Amino acid sequence: MDLCDIRNGNRRYTKTSLLEFLSANNIEQKENFLKDVMNWALLIINSNSDNDIQSLKEAIYQYMTTTILPLYGKSVTRDAHNFFNAIGEGIHEAPVAERGNIYHGDKIDIEVATVHSVKGETHAATLYLETFYDRHHESDRLSEQFKGIAYTRADKKVLSSLRVIYVGMSRPRYLLCVAIQKDRFDNMDCRELREIWKVVKA
Repeated sequence: MDLCDIRNGNRRYTKTSLLEFLSANNIEQKENFLKDVMNWALLIINSNSDNDIQSLKEAIYQYMTTTILPLYGKSVTRDAHNFFNAIGEGIHEAPVAERGNIYHGDKIDIEVATVHSVKGETHAATLYLETFYDRHHESDRLSEQFKGIAYTRADKKVLSSLRVIYVGMSRPRYLLCVAIQKDRFDNMDCRELREIWKVVKA
């Protein structure tokens, strides 16, 4: 689903939300999907050759292009096309559409997204770009919190900023980077901050 840029609103589909969608759309479609998934799982368990894996890829690709994508009015993305190695025996080439906001590097793809659009997701690494909200940058409003000092007051705007920054900074599993303009960083730079963060100028 993710490779084909299909989302549940601003979130990625989970197993539960996908089944709920299929059930609401057509209960028979949901049952057929569950049968197909079972057959694909059995094929993996009983696989004895690379041909079985290729057959599985072809079956899933055909299901996505003939059943799932039409439900959303989507085209095959280049990422899905490459993943399934779609140009091959038994698979007809489909029109390929690019996913938006993706930088394709040599060994890694980088997605540019808003905090709200990635809520609930987990990433390997995140570069959090501070934002300007209601006349303040986050480094201005939350300078003490960047030093590890808990916020104990009740200012609604500060609490709102804290909630957003919490969602953004809790996405990565391995690496979190925060980008702050140099002149604003210099205003908050101190020993306490550098004990928590590794500071790199870029």
